[in-house]
Amino acid sequence: MGTGGSGSGHTNYGILLSGSNSQITSINGNLSLIGQGGGSGVSFANYGIYFDDNSIVSTTGTGTLSILGSGGNSTGTGNFNIGVLVDLSNVSTASNNLSITGQGGGSINSTGNNSGVHLASSSIISAGGSGLVSILGVAGLSTVASSGNHGTRVDAGAMVTSSGGNVSVMGQGAGTGSSGGNYGVEVTAGGIITAGGTGAVTVMGTGGAGTGSNNYGIYVISNTSKITSGGGNVSLTGVEGGGATGTGIVSNSLGSITTLANGGNINLVANSIDIKNTTTVSTNGVGSVTLKPLTNNVQIDLGSSSDPMGGPLSISDNEIDRITTGKLIIGAVTNGTIQVTSAITRTTSTNMELHSGGDVAINGGGINTNGGTLLLDPANAPFAVKPTFTGTDVTASVLSFASDLAILINGTTLGDGTGATYNQLAVVGSVDLTGVNLLYSGAYVPVHNDSFLIVNNDGVDAIIGNFTGLLEGASISNFMGSGLIAAITYLGGDGNDVVLKVSNAIYNATDNIYYPSLTAALASGTTGDGDVLEIPSGTYIEPCITISRSVTLKPVGGPVTLNCVIMNGMGKTMVLGGDFTINQLILTNGKIRTNGYNLKCGTVTGGSLSTYVITD
Repeated sequence: MGTGGSGSGHTNYGILLSGSNSQITSINGNLSLIGQGGGSGVSFANYGIYFDDNSIVSTTGTGTLSILGSGGNSTGTGNFNIGVLVDLSNVSTASNNLSITGQGGGSINSTGNNSGVHLASSSIISAGGSGLVSILGVAGLSTVASSGNHGTRVDAGAMVTSSGGNVSVMGQGAGTGSSGGNYGVEVTAGGIITAGGTGAVTVMGTGGAGTGSNNYGIYVISNTSKITSGGGNVSLTGVEGGGATGTGIVSNSLGSITTLANGGNINLVANSIDIKNTTTVSTNGVGSVTLKPLTNNVQIDLGSSSDPMGGPLSISDNEIDRITTGKLIIGAVTNGTIQVTSAITRTTSTNMELHSGGDVAINGGGINTNGGTLLLDPANAPFAVKPTFTGTDVTASVLSFASDLAILINGTTLGDGTGATYNQLAVVGSVDLTGVNLLYSGAYVPVHNDSFLIVNNDGVDAIIGNFTGLLEGASISNFMGSGLIAAITYLGGDGNDVVLKVSNAIYNATDNIYYPSLTAALASGTTGDGDVLEIPSGTYIEPCITISRSVTLKPVGGPVTLNCVIMNGMGKTMVLGGDFTINQLILTNGKIRTNGYNLKCGTVTGGSLSTYVITD
């Protein structure tokens, strides 16, 4: 334990260890170092603990190592009052935990650079065996216009690592008034944070609160600077500081966040993330990268690079191009709506997942996975996938859903669902609708023969599965409050599209069942001899309808015109319950009883061996 002098001179260290022959070592025992920087007035460089010039601090056997340093609290303009500074030195344990905690010093008059922990000049901080490494730096006080008050700085080739245990690096930036450039955690000039084996790496940083520029939570900058692992997962959580350009996580100038060499997933959590040009975020082919907001209910804007304070989390297509991974996961159930405001196109085949606690709205551009799959996972109803973009919404090998698809119907013209239009989901690739609920809404009241192509599936790939409760040919009664039926087909359009076809409902009054067409009613096994089918007034352009049962056809609201009827039921009778026009009547077997109503036929034909009777 050491305390620096209180004079107004400079470099009042709590503990100083300097030179290649300088060591502090424990044999099989725990080691704890506590240093308090001194100084007064305008003095500066009052480090709590300072290891320099190839010095060594270590424990052997099962000994733990704890280092706690606080920078001097000089009251003048002095700066560089660092809590713990390790410069060209090694700090290690043989097989147990290692912790470094630094509190920057200074005062409100200080001109800056009062970092909590600063690791520099190829220093190595390492824990052997399964030992954990924990570093926490809290920046000190400074003046209004100061900068460099970083929580933890890994600089100039310094490395934080382990043999197999987890590594945690945390930092809290400082600064007041209009101060800027105060980072929570900075990895710069070839600094490296990593972990050996399957050890996980966790980095958490909070930017300074000043209103100046560039108060970043986590900042990875310059060639060979990186946050990586030997095979474990890497997680970064960044809290943006004050000022208009405060950003949660920033990677710049060839800095990298990567598990490419050894495997492991990457998680980036912040309300603002800036992956600048020439930087990379990468895993190997089986790894994943997750981007999500820090704060619950913050929205995600895919396609934008605005990065506003507090969200929405804005991620541009160019930034996504700088991510290399087998699976790209965007969002979580805790965040707000995801909006795709401009096109997102992967440069390599990537499986993608979009998770939201609100809607997934594709409204300004499509998503192209370049051959990968895409999962869209909005929250439960009333939230849904809402495709209002008027181009191709999704290009993927397979598109699947974890919740609902919403279609807005305000007219019969294809569009974005506004005005007198309806929207559709347009897909290049296969579409899996298994477990998906179809939601529809709008002000339009459909009429007979309206048709809505709601899923436009390119090519020849058949639709996989079906909407929940809507098998092929199923009908939706009183569709959009129209009193009509909408029949669904997954074989519509060019043969593999989902179409809703609106028609007058055919009602089996005997069995209390609605059918979307007369063909469906007569083909159903539930329609039997003696049943009464009520047919709304109108013209039906279905192909030839075969009647092989004794049924009564009863127009409702006026006469009915049928395109073609084949009467083919030995011993069966079709009874008219109102006026009918049949453009083509083909009589094979059975009877037609007009029951006193008018029957007008365009043509009547029958085979030479036909047995038929038409009576009144």
